[in-house]
Amino acid sequence: MTRNTASEVFETLRQKVALSLVAVLGFFWLLFFVWNRFQERHFIEERLRHQALGIYHYIVLSREWISKQNGLYIKEGDKFSLLTPSDFTRRLVLYSKNSLPFSIKIAADNAKLPAHLPDPFEAEAIDLMKKGIRKELWRLEKKDAHLYFHYTAPLRFVEDCAGCHQKDKKPLGIVGCISISLPAEKIFKELGRHSRNHFMFFAITLIMAVSVLWVMLRRLVILPLRQLDQVSRAVEQGRFDVAVEIDASSEWRRVAASFNQMVKALASQQQRLEHEVEKAVKELRTAYRELQKASEARTTFFANVTHDLKTPITAIKGAVDLIEKKQGEDVGHYIEIIRRNTAKLHKMVQNLIACTKMESGAMEFRREEADLTEIVGNAVVMLQPLAWEQKVEIDYQLPEEAVLVEADPSMLEQAVSNVVANAISFSPRGERVKISFEPGGDDAIILSVEDRGPGIPKEEREKVFAKFYRDPRGGARDGMGLGLCIAKSVVEAHDGSIWIEAPSSGGTVVKIRLPRLKELG
Repeated sequence: MTRNTASEVFETLRQKVALSLVAVLGFFWLLFFVWNRFQERHFIEERLRHQALGIYHYIVLSREWISKQNGLYIKEGDKFSLLTPSDFTRRLVLYSKNSLPFSIKIAADNAKLPAHLPDPFEAEAIDLMKKGIRKELWRLEKKDAHLYFHYTAPLRFVEDCAGCHQKDKKPLGIVGCISISLPAEKIFKELGRHSRNHFMFFAITLIMAVSVLWVMLRRLVILPLRQLDQVSRAVEQGRFDVAVEIDASSEWRRVAASFNQMVKALASQQQRLEHEVEKAVKELRTAYRELQKASEARTTFFANVTHDLKTPITAIKGAVDLIEKKQGEDVGHYIEIIRRNTAKLHKMVQNLIACTKMESGAMEFRREEADLTEIVGNAVVMLQPLAWEQKVEIDYQLPEEAVLVEADPSMLEQAVSNVVANAISFSPRGERVKISFEPGGDDAIILSVEDRGPGIPKEEREKVFAKFYRDPRGGARDGMGLGLCIAKSVVEAHDGSIWIEAPSSGGTVVKIRLPRLKELG
């Protein structure tokens, strides 16, 4: 982690911590503010309800007392007039409109006077109270741009009322409602002022709480983490002589002690690893020298063995030639057997010699301008007897123009012969081996040798070029698994490449890619 990246990480961390503090505290602050405002509003509504309820009980008690007295006589000027509960309520309604801070209304179903007809809210309240759903009903409403608390409670017709209403054969029970309107604008304005004060108070406390928590987090978390990051980057760069000192709290002191102990353990482990690596390097050097000695001894052994084999084989071959000249037709079959096996043994020795020289780097290539079609044609002619014996047809498609390459003709012919011989050996009787040329791009030519044999699994295609690899399906001409190994070495020595593909029709295709000769002469 670079210094700029570390700074960006800590800046992002600070932003996340600050936003988290504001979000968490702000959420709980807002929740408490809404809850507090709801409680204050509920308290105000309950307070207004109790006031309206007190007025309602005063009116009901007064009406009941007047009714029990069968009315009251009051003096008005020089006369006395009878005051009934209805007259009392009507006078109180008129008086409240002019002198009291609240208003009263008697609303009843089927009222004869328009003043007593219920409005929609009062009609709803009467209906709910008659059905027994509500005992009282209230709401806040606006009238003439002012806010009022509208309260309703039932107006009942009882037996005591019958004395004054003998003509009205009303059933006992709820006949209407007593409606009381209390001014609420002033008290709700006071609630709004309190809410603004509470908002300011909560905002200030939120800012103070976030600031205090931020200072604490910066001292107890951010700064210790920054110190740990700086020391960690030093350790990442290979410096183990550093230590972190954090005195923010006892917990951080324990963390710093554990971290420093870990750095010491890493330094000790690094020293042990360096010692082990140095020891392993020495052992590898010793093993490499021993391997070189073994390789040299193996190369010397193969060179001696092949040299010793070559001499008697050459003598046997010469002797067979002399016997063939001096003997009659009756020994010709045996002489052919000797010749064939001698040629096979000679081929095996030649492959061993070639492999040994290539492995040791002693193989000398005689580079000259050569026609690849002629080299392939010579290999085909040489292998034609083998094809006849195997009952396999060789389909050699000669290109129209010469394909010039810079190569050692004899070595390249041996490589092509090994590839074609393998294709003949693995082809079933009656099948054909197809040899063709195709452009390789970038001034190169590709020689393809295709057979109809059992094919080579994908995981085995690289192994067939290994030395002494013997295909479990059989068919190797030299019996030692050196043919394709030599072919690969020869092709690569000519700056080419060789690989195996599987055609869709089955079998195997060995492809040899060689660069064309760029300059003739």
